[in-house]
Amino acid sequence: MCLLAVLYRLVPKYPVVLAANRDEYHDRQGEPPQVWSAMTLFCAPKDPRGGGTWLGCNSYETIVAVTNRDAARFDKRRRSRGLLCTELLQAAFPADAAKVLQNELARRRYNGFNLFCAGPGQAFVVHYEGRPVFQDLAPGIHVLSNGDLNDESAWKVARTASLLEKLDLHNIRSLVTDLKIICADHVPADNADPAGAAAAPYKLEPICMHDANRGTLSSTIIAIADDAAKSICVHAQGSPCTTPYQDYSRIFRSILVRARWRE
Repeated sequence: MCLLAVLYRLVPKYPVVLAANRDEYHDRQGEPPQVWSAMTLFCAPKDPRGGGTWLGCNSYETIVAVTNRDAARFDKRRRSRGLLCTELLQAAFPADAAKVLQNELARRRYNGFNLFCAGPGQAFVVHYEGRPVFQDLAPGIHVLSNGDLNDESAWKVARTASLLEKLDLHNIRSLVTDLKIICADHVPADNADPAGAAAAPYKLEPICMHDANRGTLSSTIIAIADDAAKSICVHAQGSPCTTPYQDYSRIFRSILVRARWRE
C-alpha cells in the first residue's frame, strides 16, 4: 500500500477515518477483506504471495497499516513487512502493538517501512530504516506514502491533503463518497522537478497510478464509529477509478467486540 489518508479525531462520532490505496506490481494481486483466525481476530485483505496484509483492524478496533520506505535498501531475503502487520494486529491495543513492534525490530529482519497504528485513545506512526522513529499523532489530517508522514514534497501526499481539507466532515455517508473520489484521482504533478523525480520517482505519482509494471491494485476505506455497530468498511478489489467499492461493513463489524455486545 502506497497511500494512507487519515482523519484522526476530526469527524463527529467517527474518531478514526482512513482511506488507503495499495500500489503494487501487477503480478502481486491481493484478496479482499476477510476475517483472519488468530489469537485476536482481525479483518484485513490478504497478500497471497507474502502471506500477510498491508492494512487491517482487530476486534478491539486497533488499526495497523504499513507502506514501504522508498529510500530504504531492499533485501529480498528479509521477512515480508505484511507479516509484521499481521503480528501487530494480534495485539489488543496500540500500546500492546508498540511493544510487539519493538521486540520484532530488535530481530532486524525487515526492510524499511512506514507503519500506522491507531486505536482507542492513541495513534502513532513509525518510520523504520534500520532503527525505528516513533511519532504520536495529534488530531488532524495525516497523509502517509513512501516517505515521512505529511511529506508534501511527494505529489500524492500534497494533493491528498489539499483535497481532504475541502471535505464536509459532518455527514459520514457523503464523506465516504468523497474519499472514494479522492482515491481515484489521476491529476498529475504540477511544477515537476526533473532532478527530484529522477531521485525519487514516487514523488511525482498521482493518487491513483497506472504504469506498465505497477499500479493502484485496490483501495479500502474504514471508519471506526463511537457506536461500533455503525463502523464502516468498503473496498475496491481493483483500481478505484474503474472498480466499484463493495460494502464489507457487516463482515468488519462481526469481529468488533463492542459491536457484538450490542447484539
